[in-house]
Amino acid sequence: MMMSIALRFIPTLIEETDKIMSAQKARGARLFESGNIFQRAKALVPILVPLFISAFHRADELATAMECRCYHGGEGRTAPARAAVSGGDFVVLAPLWRWRRDLSCSSIWGGSKEVHRAEHRTDPDV
Repeated sequence: MMMSIALRFIPTLIEETDKIMSAQKARGARLFESGNIFQRAKALVPILVPLFISAFHRADELATAMECRCYHGGEGRTAPARAAVSGGDFVVLAPLWRWRRDLSCSSIWGGSKEVHRAEHRTDPDV
């Protein structure tokens, strides 16, 4: 849930950043034009402070809205039960594995059982 909310607000934050940058340029601020790394970092402050204030305000509004709708996280949600493998499963699967082996050795798939078995014999007299 948190990831989906965070991803949902990325375009909103980008739009908000563009608005703040436009407002700062209208006020005459020189953003990222020149200077060393410290001057450029200092130029970020007039953008980041209003952006964080806006982001926290939106988060507070969202939390209030979720509380009003009685959202309590994962409480009361059901989880899928984990299935355990038992002896009965092997009773069912054993014939299926045998059938698959026989099918792969059949003439439909390019060979017969006898040819397949003859290739795997180690006795040179046969």
